[in-house]
Amino acid sequence: MNLQLFIFNFQANIIFSKFYITFAMDRMIFFKPMLEYWYIIILVFFLLYSLGVLAVVGVWYFTPSFDVKQESVQHYISFSILIPIRNESKNLPSLWSSLQALDYPKNCFEIFFIDDHSEDDSLSFLKQLKQENVKLLFNKGEGKKAAITTALSVAKGDYIVQTDADCCVDALWLQTINAFIQKERQDREVHLIAAPVLISDKPTFLNHFQSIDFVGLQMVTLGMMGLKCPTMLNGANLIYNKNSWQLLQEKLLISGQETPSGDDTFLLYAVKKEWGTRGIFYLKSLGALVRTQAVESVSDFWQQRIRWASKTKYVKDADTIVAGIVVAGLHFSILCLMLMTLIDSSFGCALLLSFLGKLLLDGWLFYPYARYFKKKNLLYYLPFFTFISYFYVLGVIIFSSFASFKWKSRNYTLK
Repeated sequence: MNLQLFIFNFQANIIFSKFYITFAMDRMIFFKPMLEYWYIIILVFFLLYSLGVLAVVGVWYFTPSFDVKQESVQHYISFSILIPIRNESKNLPSLWSSLQALDYPKNCFEIFFIDDHSEDDSLSFLKQLKQENVKLLFNKGEGKKAAITTALSVAKGDYIVQTDADCCVDALWLQTINAFIQKERQDREVHLIAAPVLISDKPTFLNHFQSIDFVGLQMVTLGMMGLKCPTMLNGANLIYNKNSWQLLQEKLLISGQETPSGDDTFLLYAVKKEWGTRGIFYLKSLGALVRTQAVESVSDFWQQRIRWASKTKYVKDADTIVAGIVVAGLHFSILCLMLMTLIDSSFGCALLLSFLGKLLLDGWLFYPYARYFKKKNLLYYLPFFTFISYFYVLGVIIFSSFASFKWKSRNYTLK
């Protein structure tokens, strides 16, 4: 009886295996004509991505490094530093220490700390600050955008300088910005400046992952601005003309009020729409560097990236849309190639070549920025970052379209 049962199971397995193999082969034969077109699609996205990387890297090497020590400064511009605060008690001491070390006349800049209804000891720390040019404001609304608007209504500086409460600035920060503005506005108006931001070093894998992600974002920011088609910047180190902002507000050109993210990016789009790209700059300088803190958990990292990407559905800038399609298209096509390889291992060679090709391009893209800011050690993590990016980039794009997210103890639901 046991022998008969064994023979029956053996025959059943053979029949099932033949059926599965025949089914799989039929599917592959059906998809074969489509796969030829898929290879073409991957090649097209690879070509576009390669041209983009080539252009961005070229801009980096053609953009001179700005050194304030080699510039002659005629006068000191007045600055208003805006720092929105929400539940940042653990970061405020290091931020304040770096602000106290600024090498700039204290009568030429003011610092606004705008409390966004903090629930920790942030207010207690801020109320202890006794310095004539430091002012504590309370957000008249809710969220970072409202906090910035609250401060802009009373700021007196000719230029606004934005940073975040989890950052530290260089002692030459304002000196460098001041000299750069004076140099550039000799022949054109300076409306907006993006300046470098890097993640502070910590010996954790998540910190390294975020650091290399930031390097890529900053490199693209500089490159796209140099190509006269700016698409992004970072509000942790942002400078803009106060009069320019007021004019944009009066003309209602600053959009994106539907999303809690993007105060910096939508300002960029407004400046671009009103004056073109002539008055938009990237300040490539060690003295202008701002260091920010990495988020401490994978969950917080995911929530942060979804918040950043949540503004995507409100973006109407053509340059940003085209760049987004190229990046998303390349990641999606290679991810599909991974799935094909699981069905048929003969696609493994094409997958390997695709992965190595993108890894080479990413290394080429990230290396100049990492070398300049002494972050070359991050490149050791590039293979893992490149592999994870196929899932990470598409996941963020998909989830940011409909998922809710949490930021600073507040829950947001996208409409």
